[in-house]
Amino acid sequence: MNVLEEIESKIESIRSIDDSHYLEIILIHIKRAEYYYTEGNRDEAFYNDVIYRCNQAYEGALKEAYQVLADKSQEEVAKKTPNNIEKYFEENKTFKDRVLQLFSNYRLEWRNKSTHDYKLTFDSGEAFIALMSVTSFIYLLLNEIQEKVAYKKQEKEIRDQHLISDKTREIIRNKDKTPVERLTELLNCFINLDLDKNSKPSLETGFELSGRLHAFLESVDNIEVEQEPYSDNNHIIFRPDFVVKIDNVSIILEIKKTNTSGDIVIGYLNQISGYMQAMDINEGIVFISTNNASRTDTDVQENVNTFNGREFKIITIVY
Repeated sequence: MNVLEEIESKIESIRSIDDSHYLEIILIHIKRAEYYYTEGNRDEAFYNDVIYRCNQAYEGALKEAYQVLADKSQEEVAKKTPNNIEKYFEENKTFKDRVLQLFSNYRLEWRNKSTHDYKLTFDSGEAFIALMSVTSFIYLLLNEIQEKVAYKKQEKEIRDQHLISDKTREIIRNKDKTPVERLTELLNCFINLDLDKNSKPSLETGFELSGRLHAFLESVDNIEVEQEPYSDNNHIIFRPDFVVKIDNVSIILEIKKTNTSGDIVIGYLNQISGYMQAMDINEGIVFISTNNASRTDTDVQENVNTFNGREFKIITIVY
């Protein structure tokens, strides 16, 4: 996998929705850091330049994240130093766990040391580690930004175009159906909304899908939506994609973006069964968007999955 190409692709995807000059800054500095790394083969002094360019890419990513994840204007971002932004993220626990660890590691091990000690010199191994660390952090951070901009775009479309109809209100108020049946119908409404707009691109990431679906569910009255709730069971951490509560009944909702096969679906059923067991939740849905842009049918199935000697009832929705 070419990480730089992956990052560039994500930046182009975000830029199509959220215009920010910080995205260009991130890309410029990462490319330059990679160039300096190759130049280090003939002149080791370039390895220091790798670190400094990585630091600049890191700071550009921080500013972009602050603007998008904290809902700040470019003017507000411009008034903050990288240190201000770092403190904001730490105090508000903005990052997800997988990003937080890389954020903390790069800030402590690379940015802070190289910024405050100008006598430091770096060799090829250190430059390599710094480059891999900052690109990993930026890659994961861009996933979160992709999800947030997709959420904001869907939220705006729902608000501006009145996309939530009386149909969703009718579904949620129908007491003749169970909460999980009503959530299944709401998800079908989301699918139809998506298909009606002819906006199911095969290249849409799972993060973008999750962001759009999150905005849709939060626009529906009388349901509660919690994203990636934390659960610790026997020192094992569980974070399902969503827990949706309807009439005080909790339902785990897992989002998948993939081609489907029998083995893959079984793996998903086991994954959500583990969450259900750990969180003592009896209802579950696996929502699977395939990578087939031309597909127009929706397959809804009720499954009974045996996991650790216990049976779980799970609905799969494939479209």
